[in-house]
Amino acid sequence: MGFFGKLIVVALVLVAVLAFWRWWTREEREAQQARHDAAQRHMRGERQAARDAGGEKVPFWRRARAPAEKPAATIPVEDMISCPVCSSFIAANAPRCQRADCPR
Repeated sequence: MGFFGKLIVVALVLVAVLAFWRWWTREEREAQQARHDAAQRHMRGERQAARDAGGEKVPFWRRARAPAEKPAATIPVEDMISCPVCSSFIAANAPRCQRADCPR
């Protein structure tokens, strides 16, 4: 067997190993793709029924949920004042604390 024959055998072995590897890991790739697709549908806000048209239960990773309501972009800000008794800062409109010597 000459040089090119050995090269062809090595190439065939490499192709066979790669084909076997793809076959061996196909279930993991399919599950990962299903999770990715479900996440994409969830991000777009689409819903999918818990059961398909045939009445079969759909796996949880294929069900998309409605996106949660976004919180307000800004949070109201309150002024802080220093307590003359304990020197901690409290909100200006906070209710009186439980201490007997609280000036508020």
